[in-house]
Amino acid sequence: MDEKLVSIIAVIAIVGIVSILLVPQTIHPLPVTTNMHVPKPTPMQTPKQIPTLPKVTPSTTLTDQEFEDKLTQIQLDLKNGTQNLDMYLVQYKNGQISKDQMLNMTDSRISIMQNILPQYDKLNPPENFKQSLHLFRLSTLMEIESDKALREWVVTGDNATFTKSDQLLQQSFQYETNALQSYNDAINDGKMVDSLPIV
Repeated sequence: MDEKLVSIIAVIAIVGIVSILLVPQTIHPLPVTTNMHVPKPTPMQTPKQIPTLPKVTPSTTLTDQEFEDKLTQIQLDLKNGTQNLDMYLVQYKNGQISKDQMLNMTDSRISIMQNILPQYDKLNPPENFKQSLHLFRLSTLMEIESDKALREWVVTGDNATFTKSDQLLQQSFQYETNALQSYNDAINDGKMVDSLPIV
C-alpha cells in the first residue's frame, strides 16, 4: 500500500473520532413507574378521635331496660352481701358465738349496705320507675337502721333496742314489698322480665 493511501485512511479515521467526541450525547433519564417502591412523603395526619360512650349520670335518663338491669344488680349485691344474719342471731342467743363475733357480723352488714345505698342515687330512672326506686332505697335505709339498733342491743343488752331493730326491719320489709309492687306496675307493653330478688 503506497504512502498516499495510508495518509488518506489515517485522516479519515482522525476526522471520525473527532466528530464522535464533538457531538453531544443525549442522556435518557430512568423511566418513572408507579411500581417503584419509593416511599413518598405524606403529610402529618391528625389522630382519629376515639368515640367515648356517654357516662351515666343523674342527668342522663336511663331506658327501661337499663334501669331494670342496674336495679336488679343492686338488689343482688344487697342480697348476697347481707345473708345469714338470722342464723348468727340464733347462734348468739344460744351462746354459740361470742359478742365480738356478733358485732363483727353486724358491722360487716352495715358497711356493705352503706356502700350500696349511694348506688340508688346514681340512677336516674324513667318517670314510671321513680317511685319504685325511692321505695327500694328507703327499704335499704331502714335495714341499715335496724342493724344499728341490733348492734346497740348486742352492746348494751337493752331489750328496747332489740324491739326497735325488729320494728325497723318490718318497716324495711314493707317498703320493699311496696317497691316490688310499684316496679311491677311500671312495666308496660306486656314485656316479660325476671323478678327482682327479694332481700
